[in-house]
Amino acid sequence: MVSGVTISDLILAPIYLFIIFMIAKRIVANRIEAEPCYKYFIPGLFAKMFGGIGVCLIYMYWYGGGDTIAYFHDVKVMAELLYTDPASLFYFTTQESFSWIDWSLITLNLGDYPIYSRDEHAWFVVRCSWFFALPAFSSFLATVILLNIITFIPVWKLYKVFIREFPNLQREFAITVFFIPSVAFWGSGLLKDNITFSAVCLYSHAFYSILILKRGYLIHILQIYFSYYILTSIKPYIFFALLPGSILWMASIGLNKFDNRLVRNVTAPALLVLAGLAGYFVLSQMGDKLGGLNVDTVLEKAVATQQDLKMDYYGGNSFDIGDFEATPTSMLSKAHLAISAALFRPFLWEARNPVMLISAVENSILLIFSIYILFKVRVIYILRLMMRHHLLLFSLAFSLFFSFGVGLSTSNFGSMVRYKIPAMPFFLASLIIAREIILKEKAAKEDKPQPEYNPALT
Repeated sequence: MVSGVTISDLILAPIYLFIIFMIAKRIVANRIEAEPCYKYFIPGLFAKMFGGIGVCLIYMYWYGGGDTIAYFHDVKVMAELLYTDPASLFYFTTQESFSWIDWSLITLNLGDYPIYSRDEHAWFVVRCSWFFALPAFSSFLATVILLNIITFIPVWKLYKVFIREFPNLQREFAITVFFIPSVAFWGSGLLKDNITFSAVCLYSHAFYSILILKRGYLIHILQIYFSYYILTSIKPYIFFALLPGSILWMASIGLNKFDNRLVRNVTAPALLVLAGLAGYFVLSQMGDKLGGLNVDTVLEKAVATQQDLKMDYYGGNSFDIGDFEATPTSMLSKAHLAISAALFRPFLWEARNPVMLISAVENSILLIFSIYILFKVRVIYILRLMMRHHLLLFSLAFSLFFSFGVGLSTSNFGSMVRYKIPAMPFFLASLIIAREIILKEKAAKEDKPQPEYNPALT
């Protein structure tokens, strides 16, 4: 197991960072004239690089172990098989899980045993990551740096989706996508969250390219399937949360084809009902692939997980939104508490360690900005804006639906900080988009020429 920074970390990490910087600098030089947004490419990339290094260090020296240490242990074990038993390496890379008997019978060099071999969701992270340890020469920091090169690409694609719709908000969306502290930190380590957040970004970019840009259908359909495969292999509930926004997005495009306002108002409820039925059908058909997630099991797992995470053995970082039953009505009664918990907690007075304090400060800023937007834009008007702008509809639907699920099933602040990562950029982007639309409409009204004064009319 990793106990601290090694000599190979100290040598290889700076070398790779320097090489990455030089390559990134050349990419920026070639692109920035045509696309000024590339001024955020290097800062965004290195925010992710240093975030990943920070995760490594905090697990080594603050927590003294944990998920990312265990993942790297398994990554090294798998990488070493390339030199001792390549056939076994291929076998275990393609297996969703296996027992110690499989390992002992097949491998010629037993060496160490993988920690996550029986957990198919965690093992998928190892299957995705072990080959990064080869050019990193089994350096922990270098492995994470190389992993982040790949996972940054979809994040950059998501950023370009936002600025394509709102070119004058490059700085605001750079903060939203790259520089939210919790996302840049927890979304950059050798963890499930890094890979799943990247998959959400890839899915969103591909979905946008098909529906809005209407180009590259084959490659983007493959990207959607690839994202679906990653998400359902690691955290199936994230894909579950993406579906409502996706279906509503498609429904809104169909709705906007009607020029007549009355027809749109009459047709909207029908399209929403059809979207809901389509979503239910998709979930029922994909229940097995989604880790057994269907409507009934989702409700039951949410109750069981929420009750477990409130136990004392989680170190006193638990909170309680109240008990609920595994029924839609009971859970919906907790929607406001669940969503607010996922997005805005822990509050400042609930932070019990430095890591939670940083999250609490971030949450406080987000809460203040959210209140400001709601004050400037009435809730009912935001709902109208959602039907008029597809990206706002998708971002807000995904972030709220996801936050509802996370807040409902998570009662531990330590887990919450990581689990909610996919929702944060989309929720903040929703607020920024709503503010921008309102400002544009206000400016348009102010610039509208007023009728000249005619004394004959008085």
